Amino acid sequence: MNTFFSYLKFAFISLVFVLSFPALSQEDDPVEPETKTEAKVESATSTCNFSKEYITTLEYLREQKNFSIPEQESRKIAEKVSLLGCTSSAQRFIRITSLLSKAGLPTREAIQFGLDFSKRKDAEVQTFSLVFKQAFLEDSLDLDVSTSIHMASQLSLEFNGDTRNVREDFIHLLNFCLDEKSLNLPRPQCGAFAVRVAHLGEKFEGKISRPFIELFDFLRSSSGPQLVTGQALSLAEQLITGGRASYDNFTQAFKYGTAKQGLNLPIQEAVDFAKKMTLQKPPMDASQSSNDPNQSPNDKATPGT
Repeated sequence: MNTFFSYLKFAFISLVFVLSFPALSQEDDPVEPETKTEAKVESATSTCNFSKEYITTLEYLREQKNFSIPEQESRKIAEKVSLLGCTSSAQRFIRITSLLSKAGLPTREAIQFGLDFSKRKDAEVQTFSLVFKQAFLEDSLDLDVSTSIHMASQLSLEFNGDTRNVREDFIHLLNFCLDEKSLNLPRPQCGAFAVRVAHLGEKFEGKISRPFIELFDFLRSSSGPQLVTGQALSLAEQLITGGRASYDNFTQAFKYGTAKQGLNLPIQEAVDFAKKMTLQKPPMDASQSSNDPNQSPNDKATPGT
């Protein structure tokens, strides 16, 4: 029995070391492939090693003397982690709790975030961790812990799309905003911009940072409407809601609109035309329209007419 417990303690301490140190280093967030538990929903709880998750969580809490969590409360937390998240829930709990407590968040708040993420996917934990560090660390955006958590939550807990794509969009947009040869805006402004635009990709498949930047560049270029930076950013944010094909739709429509053999429109009218082409929605198919609760009976086609 003593040999078994010693082995278990060694395995636990090794796990905590890997997950916790250095908690705020940007190098410890590689984009890892999703585990099998993320690729598909487990069909039976028999695949969950509840005992392992419980023991790992409880031993971690016991090791954190500065947390000052009573034994009975630690046991309740360990039980929640094991039941809520199933496989790897303890790793997710430890990673987020360690990250936020080391950043200065009060212990109980850090533990609550750890509980929230224990039941999420590994990809969501990776995205939260990456965005939080980019926002919080002094050599990046250097924001306060509350603002950093809010930004990271928007692209993980509050994001319903592909969190792997959104974290890559966030980094691409953030670098674009900070780059002296691109936007070169203040760091806090760049953080808010990167989160806001990356979140627009929630409704679409694939990444949107590249078509957004291409739209922005075209809107400012001599072959486009030559807008000033503020106007180009504002219009690009509107246009990208048309999806990843926004750049192609807008540039084709604008060039045709201004061409003498096309519509031969003035610049502003060509912009309005191209914007309309980019943002228009495809009509619903017959099955969708027939089930539309807002459609009146007189609007529906009558058989034989």
